[in-house]
Formats: sequence, structure tokens, C-alpha cells
Amino acid sequence: MLLLVALVLCSYTAARTRISWYIIPVYPALAILVAHLIVAFARRDGTSAKLCAALVCVLFVYLGARRFAPLYSEIDPVGTPIRKLSLVAKPTHADDREPLLIFSAAAGFDKPEAVFYSERTVQQATTSAQVANIWSPRRYVDFKPLSQLTDATPRRILLRRDELPPLLDAYDIHILAEADPLIYATIEKRAD
Repeated sequence: MLLLVALVLCSYTAARTRISWYIIPVYPALAILVAHLIVAFARRDGTSAKLCAALVCVLFVYLGARRFAPLYSEIDPVGTPIRKLSLVAKPTHADDREPLLIFSAAAGFDKPEAVFYSERTVQQATTSAQVANIWSPRRYVDFKPLSQLTDATPRRILLRRDELPPLLDAYDIHILAEADPLIYATIEKRAD
């Protein structure tokens, strides 16, 4: 177990990109080592050793709860704006298979969350000028110009409220739902 912990931590230290989830394999080994130490301590003769082992367990639970509780209280994954609007965008009948457009000039949307909650395929759109400047693995991001994804028929779209005004010159946009700072709307190209 110590070898596994050392191997993971040395690999993490040597890696150029030190992303925190790289050390996830170390947690099971550390948990086993700590549990072994607590059990070995609890097996000693005398009530003071058993009491100390119990106090160490309580201390670990307390410190863990104190460390991670704020993370859960600050994050409300159920109430995120993209989740709320994606639920509104769910298909209402079996034949409704139209993709949901996600517009983001700043490329700041969570595509998997929109796909999951809307139960639709998602097409990512941005302005034509910004498509060339976006670099990301195509597996996660595939932005196309909004002008290529829209025509005279209404399409469903999720976008940030502050991105709406520049689009009003070329598109008719009808807001269906809002969850600040996002809006869910229909969009269609204006007839020239």
C-alpha cells in the first residue's frame, strides 16, 4: 500500500499538468493504511487504547465533514440555471427530436449537463468570427457559426442574457423561459 501511495504521489509530482483528480488512486490505499493502523491500535490491551482508536475515528469523521460540508452547501447542482432551462426544453412528444442550440460567444456552457437534462442532442453555436479562435478537443466542443445552424424556421436555443442584444439585429428571438443569467428561447433568421 505504501508503494502505491508513493508511486501515485511521485507520478503526480512529475506530471506537467497537476490536476487534482490525478491522485484519486491514492485514496483507497490511504484509507486501507489508516484503517489498519486504527484496528492495530484498537486491538491493544486496555480500554485507553480502544478509547483512543474511537476518538481518532470520530476526529477523522469530524475533520472530513468540516472540510467537505462547505463544498456541498455552496454548490446547488439541482438548481443550476442550465439545468432548469434544459428541463423546460425537454421533448414534449416522441417525434420531437430537434437539437437544442447552445449559443456562447465565450464558450462557457456545460454541454453534458444540457444534453442530460434536456434529453436532446445539442449543437454548439457561436459567432462566425469566434469559431476559428476556439481550440478544444472536438470530443467535448464543436462550435459552429450560428448563421449555419439557423434559418427561417424557429429553433430552440439556450444563451446568456448579455449575449442577446447583438443577435437581435439578424434574428427574431422569442424568450420562452428565464433562469438568470440564462434564457431559453426560439430563434430564427430575419427575412432580408
